[in-house]
Amino acid sequence: MPTLTGSRFRQSGRNDDELHIGSCLFSHMPLYQSSTAEPAEAKRRVAAAAAEAHGRDRVQTEGVANHLLASLSGYGFATLFFCVAVPLGLAEWQQVLGWTAYNVAGLVGLYLVLKAHGSDPVLPQVLLKISSVAVAYILLDVARSVALQWLCLIIVLDIRRLRSGQLMLAAALAVLLPVAGLVFRWCLDAKSVKLADELVYVLLSAMTVPILIAIFKADRALSWRQRKQSTRMAQTLEQLSELSIRDGLTGLYNRRHMQQLLDQEQLRCARSGLGFSVGMLDIDLFKRVNDSFGHGVGDLVLRKFAYIAQDFFKESPHSVGRWGGEEFLFIMPETSEPEACMLLDSLRVSVAEFAWEQYRPGLKVTCSGGVSRHAPTAAIQSTLFAADAALYRAKVGGRDRIEPGTTLQPRPFELHGAKSTATQGVEVDPSMATAIRTLPHYGPNAQPTEVESQRFSAWLSRLIKGRTERMRNRVSMCLVAVPAYVAWLAMDLLYAIPNGVLTPAAGWAFAGAIVVQAVLPYTLIRSGVSAKFPRPALVLPQILGANCMALVAYVLIPDIRSPALQVLCLSLMFGFVGLRPSEARIAGRVAIGILATALILMGVFGAPAFEFRKQFLQVSMTIFILWLITDKSLGFGVIREQLRSERVQLARATDEVRYRMSRDVLTGLFNRQHMQQVLQAECLRHDQSGRGFSVALIDLDHFKRINDSHGHEVGDEALIGFAQAAQRVLRETDVICRWGGEEFLVLLPESDQDSGGFAAIERLREHVLSQCYSKRVEVLRLSFSAGLASRLSGESLTDFLERADQNLYLAKAQGRNRCVGLAQ
Repeated sequence: MPTLTGSRFRQSGRNDDELHIGSCLFSHMPLYQSSTAEPAEAKRRVAAAAAEAHGRDRVQTEGVANHLLASLSGYGFATLFFCVAVPLGLAEWQQVLGWTAYNVAGLVGLYLVLKAHGSDPVLPQVLLKISSVAVAYILLDVARSVALQWLCLIIVLDIRRLRSGQLMLAAALAVLLPVAGLVFRWCLDAKSVKLADELVYVLLSAMTVPILIAIFKADRALSWRQRKQSTRMAQTLEQLSELSIRDGLTGLYNRRHMQQLLDQEQLRCARSGLGFSVGMLDIDLFKRVNDSFGHGVGDLVLRKFAYIAQDFFKESPHSVGRWGGEEFLFIMPETSEPEACMLLDSLRVSVAEFAWEQYRPGLKVTCSGGVSRHAPTAAIQSTLFAADAALYRAKVGGRDRIEPGTTLQPRPFELHGAKSTATQGVEVDPSMATAIRTLPHYGPNAQPTEVESQRFSAWLSRLIKGRTERMRNRVSMCLVAVPAYVAWLAMDLLYAIPNGVLTPAAGWAFAGAIVVQAVLPYTLIRSGVSAKFPRPALVLPQILGANCMALVAYVLIPDIRSPALQVLCLSLMFGFVGLRPSEARIAGRVAIGILATALILMGVFGAPAFEFRKQFLQVSMTIFILWLITDKSLGFGVIREQLRSERVQLARATDEVRYRMSRDVLTGLFNRQHMQQVLQAECLRHDQSGRGFSVALIDLDHFKRINDSHGHEVGDEALIGFAQAAQRVLRETDVICRWGGEEFLVLLPESDQDSGGFAAIERLREHVLSQCYSKRVEVLRLSFSAGLASRLSGESLTDFLERADQNLYLAKAQGRNRCVGLAQ
């Protein structure tokens, strides 16, 4: 085979896979050793080291810059908050300056550490922020009312960047540092510390830990699903792309894609003025192979021929595709007609010399071909017609030869060296035949086999959360809120009622409302009633209910106004787990709107123990935190919506892949691979139930003449028209597939060849005779021959189909246009 130069390979415009293969081959070639090898290698190492150092410096610089920007914005707002508190009489300058000095020292130290070592800035930033909140909790009274909000915000904003161990450390410090601050203040001045109030704050701080862990797990699961779904989508789209351009039997390009390649090559030829050659090869007397050895051997011959052709042209820019039943098309860029003839002739020799008898004794396969050169000004159809005419001359001239499209004769071509690897008898299964088994499964995963010690816990989990995966996910959302409701209930029963903050009647009413708010969503979801709702998860109603309870407590109970604002922030954090974008907006806007309205109404009409300056500062800070939490929750919701949309697209793409795996590209009927699975299932049902069935093997009469006389486009119209006619006439229970080039197989369930089977095929034959199948050739008519057989009990599928094939052969021998079925 002629050697392809690198420039020609690049100019050919072939796919990137071949370029990648070429680059891999060149990368493993030994380099020429010269005296300049060592200096060149040294320069390369120096350059690589400099690039690596530059990359580290860039990453370090970016990390430090991001740290400064994030830190200055957060600390700047907090400093502004405390500076506003000083004129309002809620803080002292000495305290604010002390807290600011601590932050400046921490930021400078962190900056120097990052600058020197370039370590991950996430965990140090989080730890510095948590310690800053703890210092503010010790120094500033006004900071205690918003400390929990700030801790929630700190961890939530960085939750996607923290690892599991880092999150646990941050959450533990978020609880322990305020406790340490409480102990420190109590040791300094026990009288100034309201222990009961401080314990409420500590309880609320501890309550954030399970919530943050749940949010962290939900975020990790979301990220994992996003990566996995993206991978599945890429794999499915790749399979779909391959199925759209590949022939299901041979793995070669299908006719549609070859037509696209022809159009692309024609445009390239028109731009550059460099022509290309087109070759058509046809397996000689392929019909006899099917008739003599069966369709299984015929399929094997097609696959093996495709493998030989692919192996022969694997290092060239040429394209090979299946053009028809046993016809193959070759596109050879920048190749003259004599060169194309030599290439195809060498391929012909490889096919003829292959040891076909290893599959069946007496099996011999040859091929004939025609070549045509495409000129820049010519039409592609005329080039195909010239190649087809040359192929016809090769058949008339005795077959097993290659004919040019012009009067030029190719020079004799001899194969040099060893034979192609395709002649070594290596059988390669087509990838498309097994692609359906590699598709990912999108249904619920089966539970793993449980050992005896785990059965009770599994039973208990099913009892609490339900049996279905969807119900378990929704119940888990309700269980995440349990710590919050427990904390509320404990604060009500152990603090508010005993200390007279609430009257016993109001306290128990409040406790009842908490229990209903906690139990009702779980009951609705676990019982299955919520499945009838538009939004079965009930996350938004839970958040709105908790917000309303917190706001009522804020307005009516002066002693727990600060904890109420903190619970308001905590309840909105549940939106990270399951709110959609629109629901996140609703929850955030409702919380902010009602809180601002409550502050205004309390200031206008007055409220018990209401200090406007202090409450205005606390509510302003809370609104800011609520806005940030809503924005973060909205981001999570957008990701979940994208995943839902991609999941729908993935399901459609998967269905499309499965459809194309089971359908013939041209006619839309079932393909042979799918029909074989259907027949195997039908044989199993026949052996178990005794309900028999029949098959009819149909062959369109003299179909080769249609392609030779009118072209493949008319032949395609005839195949499509026959498929449509068969679908109209056959029963809904009958199944038809395209069995070969112009052969079709009809499955007739619960019928035999003597009763309903023969009548159904005869009805189809008469209908086919009366139809017109081409708009281009109005006089075109079709007829077919059919072999009908009923399966015998216990008969193998191969023997069963062989009887139908023999009956088809008898129908042809008796003059065609008939159906033959011999009673056994």
